[in-house]
Amino acid sequence: MASPGTVLEELARLACQQEGAELWDVERTSAGGHQVLRVTVDHPEGVTMPLLERVSRRLSRALDAADPLEGSYALECESPGPQRRLRSLEDCRRFLGEWARVRLLPRDGKKKTVSGRIRAVVDDMLWLSQEGGEDVSVAWPEVQRANLDQER
Repeated sequence: MASPGTVLEELARLACQQEGAELWDVERTSAGGHQVLRVTVDHPEGVTMPLLERVSRRLSRALDAADPLEGSYALECESPGPQRRLRSLEDCRRFLGEWARVRLLPRDGKKKTVSGRIRAVVDDMLWLSQEGGEDVSVAWPEVQRANLDQER
């Protein structure tokens, strides 16, 4: 039997595909003691409210039929926005030339964040060009979270 996370992703991916959209992310979290299922949807021509509403309705019906989650939850469908999360090196390749902000795993209790234009992805290394022309490399296993920084 598939895990609830796998079922959720499959249902969300299908709902997005049926609307001509791309599933960007599925996140299960809690807010105020309530479960939240947050589905991030992307589309090559931009994400609109009507698109999000259609995906939400489709996904809601599929979730009701499959019932993969225990208890009640709120379903939220959203756009990735200008600070979209970069989940993988493949995402980084997709956005070569864009500004990104990368938070590294804490070392010695200290947090470190680096920013720059995504210059290259080689093996498991992400290369960023910082302001002033200095390049910095980041080993992807050391990344805690990476986001585009398009509002820069």
